[in-house]
Amino acid sequence: HESYKWEYRYFTGTKQNYYDPENSEFSNAISMQNLNSYTYDETIESWFGSIHYEYGNRYYLDANIRGDGSSRFAKENRWGVFWSVGANWRLSQENFLKDVAWINNLALKVSYGTTGNNQIPNYYPYKDQYSVSPNGDEVSVPQVYWGNPDRTWEVSNNLNAGINASLFDARLNLNAEYFHKKTSDMLYDMPFSPSTGIPSKPMNIMTMINKGFEFTLSAVPLRTKNTSLEVILTGTTYTNSVTDLPADKVETGITHLAYYNIKDGGSVWDFYGLKSAGVDPETGDALYWHRETGENGEETLSKVTYENADAVGDKFYLGTAIPDFIGGITVNFNWKGLDFSIAGNYQIGGKVYDAMYNGLMHAGTSDGANWHKDILNAWTPENTNTNVPKLNGSINQTQALDPY
Repeated sequence: HESYKWEYRYFTGTKQNYYDPENSEFSNAISMQNLNSYTYDETIESWFGSIHYEYGNRYYLDANIRGDGSSRFAKENRWGVFWSVGANWRLSQENFLKDVAWINNLALKVSYGTTGNNQIPNYYPYKDQYSVSPNGDEVSVPQVYWGNPDRTWEVSNNLNAGINASLFDARLNLNAEYFHKKTSDMLYDMPFSPSTGIPSKPMNIMTMINKGFEFTLSAVPLRTKNTSLEVILTGTTYTNSVTDLPADKVETGITHLAYYNIKDGGSVWDFYGLKSAGVDPETGDALYWHRETGENGEETLSKVTYENADAVGDKFYLGTAIPDFIGGITVNFNWKGLDFSIAGNYQIGGKVYDAMYNGLMHAGTSDGANWHKDILNAWTPENTNTNVPKLNGSINQTQALDPY
């Protein structure tokens, strides 16, 4: 059994015009400026148990179950039950491999189970919430949060299958695993029309799938009485997709040019935005692709200025932030008890939005903010063959470039 309780209390008060400069108590101040307080609390009650079974140093079985009750959900939807089962088979202990000298350990493993998530950026999402705004003797009480008592745990179903191997007196070790994670009833803030006065409502409505492969490979090419050298290589590749999404959700937190646009069948890390069509050589204006669909369903592309592209919301798929492959390399060297290590990581593929470059490609400021050197290639009547538009105080130069 596990019981968790967390409480946060906040209080602030401000008064001014102290009668006695040496007395810092509130009672010595004359005018009240501000007084505010609030309390957040959270409770989680959990019951859990596990069973472990082993036979002949070859077969292993684990089973776990737990029930969690969270105060972040309404009483009728507070509890979630989660479980897992896993098995491990040590092939190296079987008769057909037991006498193979260069195999120290070889095992197959598989597990399946569920986990729950209650992490919501609100401690009381099951009830409507209001803000009290006094104005003299009058007060307004607008609703600022749309509660949902039906909201409950987000559940992930996890499948893992892999192999563990230790070979050649543990000089070569491999841990490789396939994973498939399906998360359903996701904690999702469903967007609503701004005319409602509340931008979203908390719901359980989306499903997301992450699946891929990861491995850790270590080798010890050097091992003596006083010296050892170990090289560790890790790698992961995976895909992400969203299903059961009733409406698109657009996150505009990067810039007005770049978006995470979550679409059914796409990834939560897909970039969408205006797509550059270069610079008009005659005017120096930044151009963008605009698409239109004819009566026969055929799509045509044309070049328009930024104002026209932004007005019609021409957002194109620009790539994904998910890399094709990520991993790391670590080298450990030991000599007579002294340890030396160096570690690095790598990434192949995946888009990155260059916000620093975007900030340096502006049209000039009164305080003399720095420019990127590419600004020297901006359009002028003498320099018309360029991808940097003319300097224009109302537009950012990277609107004509690819910041990914």
